[in-house]
Amino acid sequence: DARLQERLAKAEQRLQQQAEQIQSQISEARTDSLTELPNRRAFRDELERQIAQWHRKHIPCSLLMIDVDHFKAINDRYGHPAGDHVLREIADVLKGALREMDLVARVGGEEFAAILPSTTLPQGVCAAQRIRTAMEDHAFRFEQHDLQLTVSLGLAIVEPRDNGVSLIRRADEALYVSKDAGRNCGHLHDGKTCQRIDAGSASPTT
Repeated sequence: DARLQERLAKAEQRLQQQAEQIQSQISEARTDSLTELPNRRAFRDELERQIAQWHRKHIPCSLLMIDVDHFKAINDRYGHPAGDHVLREIADVLKGALREMDLVARVGGEEFAAILPSTTLPQGVCAAQRIRTAMEDHAFRFEQHDLQLTVSLGLAIVEPRDNGVSLIRRADEALYVSKDAGRNCGHLHDGKTCQRIDAGSASPTT
């Protein structure tokens, strides 16, 4: 009986270890290795979940697409280690500007996204303003270099006909209007047109 109990205990321990390894692999597959934010896959899954919830319960959800202005200039001037350092710091700034319930993800090289559950359009505008201001005011530093960074933003709220693709498309369209308008600003897509929601004084990297 004692030997049987020992074998059962060892088998249970192996199963627990395997379960932990599987969970770790799942987590790694959904996490951006550089910033430790959710990656594009995790972002897409959560966005579809929020949209499905809107269709069931009409709980509002806003989406912010966020692009770091002139990021290529940092890599070109200071090298990729500087770019990596800045991206990690940007992730912290974005998380600090939003609520714990919001999901901030890295969805591209210097492009981020934020899913804002239970958030109306005016509340989404306030979140965009917080992010833009937090980025502009943050003192980025790499080695001996002071870096001033800004972001362009695009905002959209879930509409009745939206799915994940259409919501991202509208937020992206608003984002590119912000970039065309001089960057360091945000626009919202109201379902028909893009409207400016905030603006700052864009400053070059120093």
